Amino acid sequence: MSQVNTHLPFMLSYYQSQRPDGTHVQRYIGDKSEKLLKLLGEKTLKDQTWSIHSHGAWLKVESDNKELFERVVIVLPRPEQHSPKLFKPWAEGRLKHLARYVERTNSGRIVRFVVQKQVVIAILMARKGYDLQDPQCPLPEASKIPALLKLFDREINMYISWMSDEELSFIQALKLHKIPQAHNPAIYKLSLDILPTVLGLKGKNPIPLHPVTLMRGVIGEIAEQLDSRGIDPPDPDARGWRKLYDRYKRSLQRRRNEACIRELDSLAARIDLTQPGYPQVSSWVNEFDGGKVEPLVPFRLVLAFVCLLIALWLLWFQQMGS
Repeated sequence: MSQVNTHLPFMLSYYQSQRPDGTHVQRYIGDKSEKLLKLLGEKTLKDQTWSIHSHGAWLKVESDNKELFERVVIVLPRPEQHSPKLFKPWAEGRLKHLARYVERTNSGRIVRFVVQKQVVIAILMARKGYDLQDPQCPLPEASKIPALLKLFDREINMYISWMSDEELSFIQALKLHKIPQAHNPAIYKLSLDILPTVLGLKGKNPIPLHPVTLMRGVIGEIAEQLDSRGIDPPDPDARGWRKLYDRYKRSLQRRRNEACIRELDSLAARIDLTQPGYPQVSSWVNEFDGGKVEPLVPFRLVLAFVCLLIALWLLWFQQMGS
């Protein structure tokens, strides 16, 4: 960790100083995982294996609500050299800190805790998310991109505040969620994958990902996805006025996409040229409005058409009077 707040429950200094390499986790999973899942009453998903980290491991299991949530078993085994009196409050505090974080960010909830002398276990119901590059990812329309980026900026600031990881050293992935609302349109949000922060390293130390780099990458990826996906195909059943309205709607979508892409590219270029700190990038993101949509017909043409109509009406009125 770049900075450690020792008062945080998941950052007890005695355990950080030991730097376990994950061999005790590998050993525990190899010896106990089948019995553990049986006792918990959990069934492994097909083609899923344990993800082993320096402090613990996690595994996706079957869920009753698999359309919206993923059920994850998280295991923190005790290294042999550590006292249960020190290990139990550390591991339980670490997972409870994770629980508070995912609930506060509306990205999941821990639904079960098991605390034993040799292991601390939690079951996380995490919102199902998508990689931005996944063709199945439900990318929001251009008008909702500003709100998406503002929520993501808050997520980054909250992560840094809660996890004392200013360089995002343990962030290895992020996901886009589509959160349904009862009587309102769905909310789109990007969330950080913080399980590596809780479970420690996996293999070699990851390269730190600065928040500016992360936000710049997200801005560029969203612009690229908007450009590559284009607009909705025409309605094959549309006829008459409905067909004209369908054309207008798709034209408006295209112009909104183009405006948003221009503003996203401009914001990315500003970041590349000035190399600002994250507070400056955060302020730019919160000022981002998605760009000005170009009118379907230029204002000057509309004004010229109106003037022509007035002139023709005056001419007709003059002829009628004579």
